[in-house]
Amino acid sequence: MNWDQLRRQVYRTDGTFRDVFATEMDSLAWQKFFELMQSQTLTFHTSEDGVEAEAAAIDAAKVERQWDLQDYVPYIRLQLPGGVKLKFYFFAPDELEGIVDPRDIKSEARHRELKSFLGKIADTIGKTVKFAQENNREKVYYQLVARPPKAEAPAAEEKTEE
Repeated sequence: MNWDQLRRQVYRTDGTFRDVFATEMDSLAWQKFFELMQSQTLTFHTSEDGVEAEAAAIDAAKVERQWDLQDYVPYIRLQLPGGVKLKFYFFAPDELEGIVDPRDIKSEARHRELKSFLGKIADTIGKTVKFAQENNREKVYYQLVARPPKAEAPAAEEKTEE
């Protein structure tokens, strides 16, 4: 698809957001996601005892407590260097879910930056990340499939001269 087609079909400004999601999350995938997000400039939003708070880093223990309590949905907000804003919500321990406002995707460069970042998430967590119409998981615009981890080079063999 060329940029004009992407702009009209995927990033059209129709008043809805676009969903970003990955399913079958487990504790290792979450740990890797949190580590990746800590390398970003972000704002972590949470609430305890009805008091909302913001922090510059994700507190995984608070996210896990909220999964158990289910009285508030913690989330992070971040902006990529090119200007694309994303929010990731921690609704449930088995699914990563975020949103993107298509109005932020004003150029092919921003589209490439977003796709690259979502690909980095997919590779990091080892899961497929999908980009879909808001609240319509059947309308997937594109997906980033995790690449297999690079195999580590075998240890050099020690050779002795005879």
